Amino acid sequence: MRDYEKMLLVVDIFKALGDPVRMKLIRVLGTQFENSASVGDLVKMFKISQPAISQHLKILKNMNLVTAKKDSYFVYYSVNTEKIKEYKKLMDEVFVLGITKCDKFPDCEECTENANCEIKK
Repeated sequence: MRDYEKMLLVVDIFKALGDPVRMKLIRVLGTQFENSASVGDLVKMFKISQPAISQHLKILKNMNLVTAKKDSYFVYYSVNTEKIKEYKKLMDEVFVLGITKCDKFPDCEECTENANCEIKK
């Protein structure tokens, strides 16, 4: 994965985690339940509506931060610890890139090939 693609993925990760409820969901799922929790369990704990919890879980699931397993009529959610570890490593790498001088600037291939690159503008 190229540096610019890594940066965009980190932006998406921050968007997914950029809501206090979603951060709390990660923490609660990671620490308060042995394996997983249903939406109903989370609604009781958070005291917010089922559709709101479901929407937050959908955002986390789309970024693979949580996994979902259907069991009969219920869906149980768990933290995807492997993906979180992978994302943490990626974030560390991107932050280091952010403070590392680019010897190719302003003619960096990633900037000249990518019309959306903000550095180029």
